[in-house]
Amino acid sequence: MMTSVVLAQYHSFSINADFSNSGEDILLAMREAQTYGAVGNKAVVECGVPASIFNCVYGVHFDASQKSYTISIDNNGSYGEGESVGAPTILKVSKMILSSGGETLDVTFKRPNVDAIISGGSDSATITLTSMDGSKTLAVSVSKTGQMSVK
Repeated sequence: MMTSVVLAQYHSFSINADFSNSGEDILLAMREAQTYGAVGNKAVVECGVPASIFNCVYGVHFDASQKSYTISIDNNGSYGEGESVGAPTILKVSKMILSSGGETLDVTFKRPNVDAIISGGSDSATITLTSMDGSKTLAVSVSKTGQMSVK
């Protein structure tokens, strides 16, 4: 009897945990890009010609239609083919809304500043996520000064 109660609640717990982790994962990806953008990453030999690790622009590319984000590196600050660092991370959410109003949003960081460069020249960006069951929302925000939060 006790096992059935625990198993019945596990699905709900799993959905809530995945949802909460999604916001934190986005925040960590942006912090990683901010850190590498400010100080460089010696694991990367170069990000274009002629570039060095100190000329690289690190960022996070968000795709609302795929409900995903990708950490990227390039030398011009504009996300394009072949500039992702690893595979896209697909979030376990029912909806992703970007404050840009479009399907994509780029937040990049270039040395030596920790300031965010937000696509479209905005002063801030918000990525709003809705849980799989539609009962909860959370917002990940970043300002052009590089401050980030999850609410």
